[in-house]
Amino acid sequence: MAKVPEFIETYSDDVSYLIDAREVLLRHPFRTEMKTLCNASFCRMLAVFMIGSIEAMLQHWKERDQKGILEKYFKENASNGERVQSLYEAFKKAGINVDKEIFEDYLAIKYLRNIIVHARWKPHEKEWLKIRGFPTDTRKLSEKHWHRMLEVNQNMMMYIALAGIPELRKRLPKEKMIRIPIKQKEIKRMIITRKDLPDVIYRNLANIASEIYQFIVKAATSKKYGWDREFSTKTLEKLAHRDAKKLFYMAAKRAVEENYEGTLSSRQLMKDAIFFWNLYKQETFAKNRIKLKEIKESLKILMKLHQQKVYFKGPFFWDKKLPIETKLEIINHCLKGYKGLSKIAIVKSLEIGELTYTFMPDITLVSLFAIYLPIIDPENARKLINEVRFILTAWKLREAWYLFIERHESPNKSEWAFYEELFNELLA
Repeated sequence: MAKVPEFIETYSDDVSYLIDAREVLLRHPFRTEMKTLCNASFCRMLAVFMIGSIEAMLQHWKERDQKGILEKYFKENASNGERVQSLYEAFKKAGINVDKEIFEDYLAIKYLRNIIVHARWKPHEKEWLKIRGFPTDTRKLSEKHWHRMLEVNQNMMMYIALAGIPELRKRLPKEKMIRIPIKQKEIKRMIITRKDLPDVIYRNLANIASEIYQFIVKAATSKKYGWDREFSTKTLEKLAHRDAKKLFYMAAKRAVEENYEGTLSSRQLMKDAIFFWNLYKQETFAKNRIKLKEIKESLKILMKLHQQKVYFKGPFFWDKKLPIETKLEIINHCLKGYKGLSKIAIVKSLEIGELTYTFMPDITLVSLFAIYLPIIDPENARKLINEVRFILTAWKLREAWYLFIERHESPNKSEWAFYEELFNELLA
């Protein structure tokens, strides 16, 4: 696959991120934006990035242009008006029935870009912007201009792409003008509903975990507490990964015990994590009436199926929204050879397993409460042993369900044991 030229890729990324950034800013539930100022600012940035992007694409086309179609566009001392007119003619010459309006707006945006970059108005540029319906004060660029600029960008990119694909050009009706209208969507302030809470809380817990982990890394690799400072390179190379991880976390624990810089702020973050975990548990497990007893029972059933090496045969579809009768039929037809288990018990274990998989999308909660908590705040860790046990058991169910449904292979119990052992050692 040919490598995408640097500036084509980077300008394309810049425009994409700019579009996303504007939407996030205007939708953000915790910010109040003056939409007029926001839109004007993003229009100014878009003018700079999109012209750079289009120019980079045209330069790339020129390098492959054996017929000299773009010669006039890149001619020295040519005015921007002459360049854009020659570009329009170049596309026509290449057999692409482009829309003249797009090129006239492109010239206006090109002028706008120059005005913004050089911070000065030229009379002929100002006049053309006025003719094309753009404001002659960059502070008055609006949402209407934003969408118009995006439409020009999208169509110019499409024209350039068509210029490089002759096979596709041949299939286009020559009499039909080519223009793709951009779909405009109203951006409304995001409202957080109760169903959004689990995702919001989990992301926040993940951010807390990341922040605390950075502190742990800093402590465990510091000059005074460095986990590997007593080992030779040869010894470290022979050290098992799990043993290295234990040494790493134990070094961080020693640093915290001696109030390593940042301990107090990390401890406060940990208290926040405990608060948000209780809220998360309430909005996920408790809301679905899943207690530790149900998790253990579901895990026990799935582990029996794993031990018997009984997995679903053939294509099947499993979703918690399916009626119970359908789920029982799926078990009846697609799961053969299990012993000592009822269909209804299997269905229930799969339902709870699926929910647990949804509630624990990754290992964040295990890391945060089974490892970081006993390092940062051992006193609270001892008070929350039952919560940690809940999280570790739920993690086992999550893994058992995923491996049963997706991989048809038994879980690695030694991995589960590692986190339990590490938690106990960190609390000792």
